[in-house]
Amino acid sequence: MVRMGSTRAAGAAGSAAAVRARTGRTWAQWFAVLERAGAADLPAPEVARLLLARYGLDPWWSRMVAEAYERTRAGRARDEQGGGFRAALSRTLPAGTERACAAWRTARARARWLGTEKVTVRAVQPGRALRLTRVDGGVIEVQFYGTPGGGTRCSLRQRRLPSEAAVRCFKEEWGAALGRLRALLSTPHAR
Repeated sequence: MVRMGSTRAAGAAGSAAAVRARTGRTWAQWFAVLERAGAADLPAPEVARLLLARYGLDPWWSRMVAEAYERTRAGRARDEQGGGFRAALSRTLPAGTERACAAWRTARARARWLGTEKVTVRAVQPGRALRLTRVDGGVIEVQFYGTPGGGTRCSLRQRRLPSEAAVRCFKEEWGAALGRLRALLSTPHAR
């Protein structure tokens, strides 16, 4: 049973005011809805699909509510999931999705902003997503979303990290790298 007053664990997905304003319910109300719906026996992705289909939440909030519910129910740390920790990071880049994605595709293009970080591109969905393997075996998923005004939202996610410290390290390193990429893409003739 979820402690209905527990917004501390839920707070990772957003403040109490934000969840109320964006979804029409508080964390405690969502957790009660999910308990009644039998979500305690479902993994977070299925809970998110339930929230999307039955309650009309948008995909982002469906995922946030489902993950907050799972963390609160399981007593997990903020970025902890079954099998380790998860890190996520996103930045808006000043280029269209094709140009932003092109900056990732080849080792030569990546070296201009990523430096010596050793990654191998495993899969590409042109203009939409990449899957990278790090030299340590970790897998990073990169997704690109067009934004109003012609920019691109670039989101990175890595699962199965060993600790909260590894999550912080991921965010620091990749946050700095995306800052360099943003600066590079701000230059009109940079490719």
